[in-house]
Amino acid sequence: KKNGGAGNFIKQTINYKEINFQNFCEELHSELCCIKLVEKNMFVISLYRSPQGNIDSFFQNFELAVRNVLRNGSLVTICGDFNLEMGVLQNQCSIRFSNLPKSLNLNCTIKTPTRNNSCIDNILVNYTDSLFEISSFEGHFADHNSHVINVFQNNVCGVSYNNKTSSINHIRKQTDIEINLFITMLAHEKWEMINEYNSDRITVENLFDSFFKQYINLWYYCSPLVRKSNKCRGKSKTIKWYTDDLAEERNVMLNLFNVYKNLRNNGSGHTQLAYNAYLVSKRNYRYNLTEAKRKACESFIEAAPNRCKAAWDVIRQENSHGTNQEVALDPEQLNNFFLNSVVELSNNIPQTNNITHFYDLLGERQTPPETFQWQEVCSEEVSNIVSIFSNSKSMDVYFLSNYIVKMTINVIKDPLSFILSRCLEYGYFSNLLKLSKVIPIYKKGNKQLPQNYRPVSIVPIFSKILESLMHTQLSLYFENSNLISESQFDFRKGRSTTDAVMEVVNHTLNALDNKESVAISLMDLSKAFDCVPFDIILEKLEFYGVSQHSCKLIHSYLTNRKQYVTVRGLNSSVANVTMGVPQGSVLGPFLFTVIINDLPKNVIVSSVVYADDTSLFTSNKNVINLRRTIETAESDALNWFSSNKLLCNQEKTQNILISLSQQPLDTISVKLLGMVMDSKLNWSFHIDSVCGKISRVSYLLWK
Repeated sequence: KKNGGAGNFIKQTINYKEINFQNFCEELHSELCCIKLVEKNMFVISLYRSPQGNIDSFFQNFELAVRNVLRNGSLVTICGDFNLEMGVLQNQCSIRFSNLPKSLNLNCTIKTPTRNNSCIDNILVNYTDSLFEISSFEGHFADHNSHVINVFQNNVCGVSYNNKTSSINHIRKQTDIEINLFITMLAHEKWEMINEYNSDRITVENLFDSFFKQYINLWYYCSPLVRKSNKCRGKSKTIKWYTDDLAEERNVMLNLFNVYKNLRNNGSGHTQLAYNAYLVSKRNYRYNLTEAKRKACESFIEAAPNRCKAAWDVIRQENSHGTNQEVALDPEQLNNFFLNSVVELSNNIPQTNNITHFYDLLGERQTPPETFQWQEVCSEEVSNIVSIFSNSKSMDVYFLSNYIVKMTINVIKDPLSFILSRCLEYGYFSNLLKLSKVIPIYKKGNKQLPQNYRPVSIVPIFSKILESLMHTQLSLYFENSNLISESQFDFRKGRSTTDAVMEVVNHTLNALDNKESVAISLMDLSKAFDCVPFDIILEKLEFYGVSQHSCKLIHSYLTNRKQYVTVRGLNSSVANVTMGVPQGSVLGPFLFTVIINDLPKNVIVSSVVYADDTSLFTSNKNVINLRRTIETAESDALNWFSSNKLLCNQEKTQNILISLSQQPLDTISVKLLGMVMDSKLNWSFHIDSVCGKISRVSYLLWK
């Protein structure tokens, strides 16, 4: 008919797909057409509803059409002439329509009149307002105003990395109101993507990505972005102990002091009585102040799951002097440094013809090939994994936190366990889970130098769930098959730094009892976790019996990773991470354990390995032979490091000779995993070190 209809005009260079909307179209009542922007994963719907159309037919077709595209978890943009008043809710139809977009997680972006004094045209979106801007003008094409939506290019799944618009200036509230609404909406979600997958209409990639996007889109609806206050606020204290009663007591004390001053100035004979009353009040106030603080600290420590950590939190709070830890550098500069420094360091690893290939150092295979396969996971496993997460409300790049996922896991554990099982089965680790937000933490030194900052990576919460499932199955297989070296003490259940230190100490004590001297070499690796090439990780996993098909998931997990740095409300651009095990991840430390697992059997002396700290030690009655042996072991270790693309920082390597003989020794003390060992093993240096630390906090504990 004349004067109506909807259409999309697409530039020839744009990669798009036409979506069949015929089932949702009725002339006059609801006229819609839809395309999908493939690279942006966005559906664009054009819409027209005639004023003479049946409103019930429109509502029904509109809802069905939108749900048809929303179930894929994609971004949606709807542009149209609705011929319904949206500015002022004047009638039942307007009120009814105002609720419909909300139920579909859609936001109306235009609030001003679009034709005369009525707002009857609109653009509806399901992504945050930081990702687009709207402009309107009189185009003189019709009696309606023209509207343009500009969607920013640099976004992934509703998250912007535009340097000018940072998510750090916005938050999503995590109160009971938002969480309860979110739980309710999740409980009513049908997760149609599972039926589509079972009907072979979508792939496992679409299955997970659709679920994840639908989850976060629902969360965004329940908790819209709100801008943080621009006021600079100090970090809240760990413990709240100052009460209203104390404040009232302080006011009484100050009033008594004012009474005393007035009487003194007037030469009253009651001055001494007033002064005595003030002193009593002051003494009681100070006592009650100290008691309130002490009891609050005791309660805080008693209630904490980790009392030792809680005690140190109290000490740090009392010892804090408000020093400025603000990052002084540009996020782009820091991101480039964090990534390029790893590449430069990797290029400096010695490469000579004498270096043995890493595979030749693995020795004989201990298990048959293709022994390990990923297993199906049940909903209770997923729930148990999430239950041990902390209750942190710190948000990842998708505005999700441990707290949010823990509160909602019971209503999503069934579909999530099915979807994660398919990811394990087909070896798919979504790119949506491979984006990390990096927070630079100032260490010490010149704040203008990027090397004086330590990167702290925050990985997506859903990545931690899948990683935890992978880690549980892999570590169980390695432990049950006795594949982990007995010299490994890091990231293993029932082992700690204390056990690692005692391994060295017990060897030393036994040697001294046999009148032998002990040589210890403490070797330090530079950025060990960051430098490991992916191919070495995968080949070593296959060597230990992990099937090629299972390695497909590890390969998917390691590759195509990205990160960006956020500083002072600004984000760097997103950059590729080309090597190393992911920082801040659950699975990364275990993969490093696999990498370094064969080091102990490639040195001729005893060893203790804890993460990237390697301790070599041996004993002999002949000091000359002892030195020769430890030097050979160091050479073997250096060869192993080079073969595995790791760089030993020889400037930080510490050597010590422990002996009960009266001969002068070269080194007085070294630090082994926080313990100071001296040449006579009498622990005097360690005691002095501990006393120095305790003396700095003893006053804080006393007060």
